[in-house]
Amino acid sequence: MLFLYLILGVLLLTAAFLMNRDLPRETIIERHRSPESRFIKLPNGAHVHYQDQGNPDGPTIILIHGFMASLFDFDKWQPFLGKEFRVVRLDMPGMGLTGSYPEIDHSLSGRAKFLKEFLDAIHVEHVHVVGHSLGGATAWIFALMYPQSTASLTLIAAAGFNQSAEPRLKPLGFRLAETPVIRFIVRCTGSRSLVRQALSQLVDNQNVIHEQWIDRAFEMSRMADNRASILALRPFKPPYDALAKLGSIAVPTLIMWGQNDYLIPVRHAHLFKNEIKNAELVTYPGVGHYPQIEQPEDSARTLSHFFANTPES
Repeated sequence: MLFLYLILGVLLLTAAFLMNRDLPRETIIERHRSPESRFIKLPNGAHVHYQDQGNPDGPTIILIHGFMASLFDFDKWQPFLGKEFRVVRLDMPGMGLTGSYPEIDHSLSGRAKFLKEFLDAIHVEHVHVVGHSLGGATAWIFALMYPQSTASLTLIAAAGFNQSAEPRLKPLGFRLAETPVIRFIVRCTGSRSLVRQALSQLVDNQNVIHEQWIDRAFEMSRMADNRASILALRPFKPPYDALAKLGSIAVPTLIMWGQNDYLIPVRHAHLFKNEIKNAELVTYPGVGHYPQIEQPEDSARTLSHFFANTPES
């Protein structure tokens, strides 16, 4: 099976060669920034793309997207959360419109440190931390590293535990990025069809996939050096030392998961719940890897209720 994937991957990447090289940062920003887009330069050299919306007097939420994604993954939540909360979301290092920078650190602790530097820059001291997928791993690492800054923790289909020894559906693009023989080709090529295929496998409801999502994800991956970051993050390596400390997380924790998530199976939701004291678990039938996109109203209502019952919310 792996041999077939390799053959298909080489064919796809060869067809895409020369037409999918990196594009200038300014070009991608001009195409995909929104009226709400803001940019801030951090001391580490990163030019962070973010949005800061909602109720400026409400509790602050930080939304952290996953692998090969962007802050736009949370668009559908904004109407439901913005009335009560200050909603901050950002593009993480090497992705979205933030992109790469010389001092980039792709480790989970490095990404958590980046998040803290960003929050300091926008003068947020205490925040409800919400992370999806790889962003979920960043979120719980942040809660371990900066407990004094964490008001609560929400994990949405979060990465963290070892997935190598269990059956699951992994999109072809992920497999190619993890295959030593062709990783170097992935660095300078790409395919819009691979993006479409990946998204179709990540969601249970195919109707939520739209052309803008595909175009944006594909073009943002082509921003200068973003593909190098994508490769640096694959394969995902479980942070075993940090996993051993999950039980020390004391803040209120909500775990949200799609029951039909074939990328990070719902079994992992129970692993997190078993390790984090007093964690609350909510699962969604008929939902894949993206509850915030596949069931935005229900998942936003769950989140709002959780915050309303969280001290200092």
